[in-house]
Amino acid sequence: MRLSRILFAALAVAGTSAAAAEGADWEQVSSFPQGRIFRRQDPGASVVTVQARGVMAAPPWAVRQVVLAPAKYEGVLRGIVEEKVLSYERCEPGAQSLPGCKVQLVYNRLDLPVVSQRDYTIRVELEQDELLSGGEFRESWSVAADQGPAPRDGVVRIRINNGGWVLKPDGSGTDFTYTVGTDPGGIIPSWAANMANNRELPRMIAAVENAAKKLAAEALAARGGAETAAPQVAAESAKEPAVERRGSPPAASRECGANEAR
Repeated sequence: MRLSRILFAALAVAGTSAAAAEGADWEQVSSFPQGRIFRRQDPGASVVTVQARGVMAAPPWAVRQVVLAPAKYEGVLRGIVEEKVLSYERCEPGAQSLPGCKVQLVYNRLDLPVVSQRDYTIRVELEQDELLSGGEFRESWSVAADQGPAPRDGVVRIRINNGGWVLKPDGSGTDFTYTVGTDPGGIIPSWAANMANNRELPRMIAAVENAAKKLAAEALAARGGAETAAPQVAAESAKEPAVERRGSPPAASRECGANEAR
């Protein structure tokens, strides 16, 4: 989660969880085509938690698919140059990724313009996955400070990177709540990190929406482009979502280009 591209896209795939944040007091700070941006700063906190709420003009099954595997879709996240999936938990038989597994531990290293590289290990949890049956999708992540590789020389360890998604059906679109609180560490002041999050958030939401729209259009085209094929597309996605892993197989790392991320 990028400064614009630094903090947000590379730190975001995201301080409280989205679910816990919904009932908190928020101040609206801006709006964008898909919705509105809110902020909140808890007493004693150095980083403002930012939240986006709105509706994407894309079907829920497609938005879910992009959120589960953001690295697969160009432009959604940027800045990560190394990603290592360290472990999975609570997996269905044979599963090695979300959504078949409900938890994964991921290490990421970021190559950021102007400043030193950053890295962090996060625990990603799929808390609820009922979107395709008309319910909600909830995913959260938080820094796992006591897990993952040891700190590296010349790489600043990120200690705060928490957040999450909540998705709900909204007609033919998708209602979303996205929450993120990050501190990039090092000498970057908190006001700069907060500004980067505020600017980057609308871009990332638009990228998710565009990727989901493209995914839906491709699925319909593969079935002849008929609007009546939409229910079939959603049903097939519910049975076996074509979700790419967020990283490589466990204990294996991969190098990404500058425009790729988790």
